[in-house]
Amino acid sequence: MSKFNEYAQKLNQIAQTSFAEYGKAENDFRLAKQAFEQFPAGAQTPEALMAQANFYSARDELQATQRHMADRLQDVKKLRSELAQAVESAFCADPKAVDPATMTLLQSGILTVNEYSRLMDDAKSAGNFTMVRLIGKASADAAKTKGENDPAAGELRALAHRSRENPGDSVLSSFDMLADAFTRSTKNPGLIDHWNDLCSETVENF
Repeated sequence: MSKFNEYAQKLNQIAQTSFAEYGKAENDFRLAKQAFEQFPAGAQTPEALMAQANFYSARDELQATQRHMADRLQDVKKLRSELAQAVESAFCADPKAVDPATMTLLQSGILTVNEYSRLMDDAKSAGNFTMVRLIGKASADAAKTKGENDPAAGELRALAHRSRENPGDSVLSSFDMLADAFTRSTKNPGLIDHWNDLCSETVENF
């Protein structure tokens, strides 16, 4: 679970609320249809006319509920925009995150490839993506000092490439998967019953 889990929880709440509303409307429609179909076609008794009115009312309510469920996609889009801003803020360069001791080592010229790698792993584990990027930049610079056929040059360039991997991309991809599942459910309510099977683990581990 990451610090962005609240966004997945909010999307899940939107979905669960929408599904509950639709489920109630669908059940009301099913009962009203059953009651209406008990009467012969064209029956004009007060009971038949009441059943007919209830059927049409429940049908209209079910359709309105499905439209409302689709309207909630705008709430999901807004939530996604807020998440994108939070992710950008979390992973942007932060001068307060610069580690002077590590910077001294990077500038010393004494580091081996394994030491660059270990420093990057430590920075990633600490969630210090400013230092990850700085170590990657130093790795790329160090690669330029190596000979064309020096295996260390390729390893250092690989480290530099790793430093450009944005953890925020996976966060947004996971959210988009949840949003896509909700979108599909609004268009095909038959998928609603599968929401928890498909999405609960993603929401929990987001």
